[in-house]
Amino acid sequence: MSYSHKFEDRTKFEKHLRESKADEILIIKNGLVTDTSFSNVVFFDGTKYSTPSSPLLKGTKRAKLIAESIIKEEEIKLKDIQKFKFVYLINALLDLNVENKIPIENIIF
Repeated sequence: MSYSHKFEDRTKFEKHLRESKADEILIIKNGLVTDTSFSNVVFFDGTKYSTPSSPLLKGTKRAKLIAESIIKEEEIKLKDIQKFKFVYLINALLDLNVENKIPIENIIF
């Protein structure tokens, strides 16, 4: 799956989302967490904020938070998700805040 034509053709994203019956899909590529169909992700373990080092799209909000040393890039495998307490969905319109905080136990595997 590629974001290279994210705005031109969202068919694959919409298909996966529809088939999952979930509110959103977390994309895994080559065993690594990347992002969701519309946002980058930031995981919180109770101490630090981590974002996948290999997202499909390196969003502007993600880049800003990395530059400000608020979040750190980390290789995050599917099996690593359980070590975190929360995941945040971020993009140009979604900030890293409590409104976008999702408890890890809400993720359906």
